[in-house]
Amino acid sequence: MVTVAPTPTSMENRNNVDTTKKTGLEKTIAVNLAGSFYCSQFAIKSMLDSERGGAIIMVSSISSLNGMEKRASYSVSTACLIWLTQSLSSDYSKTTLLFFCLCPLSVNPLF
Repeated sequence: MVTVAPTPTSMENRNNVDTTKKTGLEKTIAVNLAGSFYCSQFAIKSMLDSERGGAIIMVSSISSLNGMEKRASYSVSTACLIWLTQSLSSDYSKTTLLFFCLCPLSVNPLF
């Protein structure tokens, strides 16, 4: 089982769309979406090679379902995780791989 989650550092870009800098959007997409994509890619290859199956759990955010103030880039990047999970589920439906996506309300990291 592999768990893929956005990082708290991606929440640094707390701006409206009109004040979001290109670098802030790119970093958020790189960490949350691209990072999850590439981690899943590596895990899927490994799970298929093992022939034992496995599960990937994406951890999105409630903001992916309900936009939050000054969180447009974060909301978009985590919403993409829902669609990525659905795509993976469809692509590998004839295998022993399982895909889940959680959308917690909030997480208070200990660091």
